[in-house]
Amino acid sequence: MILNNNFEFYRKLSKPNKYVFGKRLLRFLKDKNFESRENLQITLQMKLYIAATAIQISFGLKEYMLSTFHTIILYPGEFYSKFSKALTKAETNGTGVIVFSCKDLLYGFSKDNDALNLAYHELAHATFIDHFKNRYDEDLA
Repeated sequence: MILNNNFEFYRKLSKPNKYVFGKRLLRFLKDKNFESRENLQITLQMKLYIAATAIQISFGLKEYMLSTFHTIILYPGEFYSKFSKALTKAETNGTGVIVFSCKDLLYGFSKDNDALNLAYHELAHATFIDHFKNRYDEDLA
């Protein structure tokens, strides 16, 4: 239901591609460690928004698991980043962690016509970092 209601990309997929999307989504959810901060209760909706966005961005790619990233941290709202030394809504870093403000993550899915979606933004960074790192690692092997 969440995918049909919130992901036009998914709605427009053929039945076989919906099956592929679903398999990738479940694998992504199983592979990633979701952690909360400040007593935030992580819901299935939050996890699905993040995972479905990652799968959508990487749908045409053979490597889609963002293997560089193992942990996704969710804060209730903006948080202080030790990495950037500032208040922020999200960050993606090469240590294998992606962090979101849940408030801002959910806001990005509340309006589909304003082009402001934190999940797409951060997961695009993660996809770039993952593919750059993996290509660099292969060059060194």
